[in-house]
Amino acid sequence: MSLTINVGDVGTSRAINKELATTGSYVMNHYEVAFLNGSNIYRTDWTSPGTGHITVPVGDYTGAGKAVAFAGYKNGGGTEYTLYAVGKITKINLVDQSTIYLDKSTSSVTFGLVPINSGVTNTLTSTFHILGPGNHSTSITAGNISTWYNALGTTSYPMFVLPSSKPIATDGPLNNVGGDSSLANPTGSLNVSNNIVGRWNFSNTNYLGVSLKGGGGWTVTPTYPTIISEISESPIQIIVTEKYPPKASTSIMPSDGNFYFSVSVGDTLGYNKVYISVPVVPIKDGVDGKGNSPLPWTIRGGVENSVLDEGENSDGGAALLFFTDDNAEFDIYG
Repeated sequence: MSLTINVGDVGTSRAINKELATTGSYVMNHYEVAFLNGSNIYRTDWTSPGTGHITVPVGDYTGAGKAVAFAGYKNGGGTEYTLYAVGKITKINLVDQSTIYLDKSTSSVTFGLVPINSGVTNTLTSTFHILGPGNHSTSITAGNISTWYNALGTTSYPMFVLPSSKPIATDGPLNNVGGDSSLANPTGSLNVSNNIVGRWNFSNTNYLGVSLKGGGGWTVTPTYPTIISEISESPIQIIVTEKYPPKASTSIMPSDGNFYFSVSVGDTLGYNKVYISVPVVPIKDGVDGKGNSPLPWTIRGGVENSVLDEGENSDGGAALLFFTDDNAEFDIYG
């Protein structure tokens, strides 16, 4: 059974960047689809504009776990594919359908795309959050996020203020810090750098059709960004550790799109930035019967991933961090 493949409107939600699907330097320009029949995978991809073509067996392809479309930006050299949206089949022969059963009468299918939302902002809608310790949590309040203006020229960036590693005395029970129950009732002093917990979220309703490539490997990268050197304090080295999904133990994309990590820093104060890269494949890894391998898709905070994210309509994907020893500014007690 041969099919012509169409893709629906990606909508106007910010899919890495609100306008990327239709305008700008990084317009959505490439698609890949995968169909799963039993244990057999069938793949094809094509560059926009145009439609894709594929031959698959008769069968039930209801849901993103059976048939999924990836849509995004392929760079000029064809070495990077940034995922903007994920879709499942919504129409057969241009007619809306809830049950997707494809037979010999099927000549075309249409995938409805849902954007992957991403945006570092100074509001609670930010897809980047600090979860602990204490009142550093941007899931509770955005009050610890300030916006830097002058030192970075005319552009403002959301800035996440965090404590340095200097120990803080505890004079009472401490609330669960960053989801770590072992820290519920510490005594003595707490080295807060060991307990800075962050989360990056990429929401999408079609993650059943997305698998993590390489057994769950993904990275949050800290850098010495040149743009930060314009500030009087020097950029500092930090250590970022990915916490979930466990590396090399699962290929399942978390259904809520959450990726957790922890940050450690010495007693040096200053700035750094972090950005996330999540290699993914449609449905599952491996070649199909014709020898087609999945493309090297990556979920990123922005198509210019290591550039600071300015918020809505920004190509950047990195979050700006500032480490301070002014721990009195933040109440970490329970």
